[in-house]
Formats: sequence, C-alpha cells, structure tokens
Amino acid sequence: TAAPTFIWNFTGSGGRLQKAYRISIVDVSGRGTQRNSNPDFEVNTNDWTAFGSTKNRSTVYKHTGIASMYMTPDGVSVTARVESEKVPGVSPGEQWIAQSWVFSPVGRQMSMNINWFDSDGNYQTTSAGPNIILVANTWTYISTTATAPVGSGRCSITINEDTTPAVGD
Repeated sequence: TAAPTFIWNFTGSGGRLQKAYRISIVDVSGRGTQRNSNPDFEVNTNDWTAFGSTKNRSTVYKHTGIASMYMTPDGVSVTARVESEKVPGVSPGEQWIAQSWVFSPVGRQMSMNINWFDSDGNYQTTSAGPNIILVANTWTYISTTATAPVGSGRCSITINEDTTPAVGD
C-alpha cells in the first residue's frame, strides 16, 4: 500500500501521507528573503502545480501553522512532484536555497530541486538536491542550495518522490 507525501504541510489519502511544512525559496546572496508566493498553504495551494500526482490542502496534518499541502502520486508516472511558480528576479551567480519540512507515514525517498529559467520563463537546467529517505511518521527538514547559472532570470522549486510511487504513496 502506498501513502502520499506532505510538503510544508502535505497530507495524503487513506491516512497515509507525505506532507511538507513550508516550502520556500530564498535568495541568500542578496535579499535573504523568502521569494515564492505561497510557501505555507495556510489558505490554499495556489501557485503550485502537480505532475504525476494530485495536490490538496489539509488542516489535519501540519508542522506549524494551520495547514499543509499533500501530494498523492498517480501510480503510473516515474516521478510524482509538485512545482512552485517561476520566481522572478534571479541574477546569475546568486546563491539560492530551497527548503521544506516533509513528512511520510511510511517513509519514502524524496528530493528537492531548483529549476532555472531565463527571464522569459524558458527552462534552462535543474540543480538537483540529494535523495533523502524519510523516516516514517517523522517531520524531516530538506534543502537544496545552488548558484543561479548564466542566463537565468527565474527559478522554481520542486519536491519529488521517485521510483514510480503507487497511488496514494
């Protein structure tokens, strides 16, 4: 049986969840402030897109605050992921950090990446974070730090669950 993944407040169906608490991207080179528009899911899951999965909001599972987002894999795709909006204002050479608290009731392999785009939103490359095996029923902090490549003008965050996770995993 499978369980969904929570991302800064992520929860899943059937009581088996992968959840995350606060997913944010921070420009650590300059401004040092959180840059994506919806890092905590306190109101909704707007500005996040699901691929190979569905996303929902939960007020049952949370790290802090009142809510979380949960991702339920479709059971067919090799990777289930959610991705933030493309954050503008990236300058080549700046260092950025993507960070989140994630939770899985069954323990899953997760990773967090930063996707880079030019100023027009055209994909350039990905800075892949390490694969982390989550301990079941334990909130785990994950992060990825990367330097914006030449030509970049925007970036996004992805939280990934690999190896064709089963529906609800």
